[in-house]
Amino acid sequence: MSKIIILGDTHFGHKQADSFIESYQQKFFDKILFPYIKKNNIKHIIQTGDWFDSRRAIRHSTMNFIRNKIIPQTKDQMWYVLVGNHDMGVKENIHPNACTEMLSIHPNFKVIDTPSTIKIDD
Repeated sequence: MSKIIILGDTHFGHKQADSFIESYQQKFFDKILFPYIKKNNIKHIIQTGDWFDSRRAIRHSTMNFIRNKIIPQTKDQMWYVLVGNHDMGVKENIHPNACTEMLSIHPNFKVIDTPSTIKIDD
């Protein structure tokens, strides 16, 4: 049986990419989530949307934080990221969206932007 983590809204870039909030996000990932994933040999993470906070713009500091601090620690897992309302460029249309643009280039990320069935195997 596969072990999975269901991770709610991360809202990267919250409060206009406030560095204080980003430091708490990094502490959560570095000190709690990633050690738990390793300790329990979890290979699948479902992120339920709102990976990013702002639909209007993602700051370069947020993109760098994701690229340099988060993505490198995800290589041993498959991440399924649902597109949330904060990830979409406009609320009336799911495309374009920030998750597809930024995360789908990584082979261990599957951005889910249509109703889908996912088969999770170890």
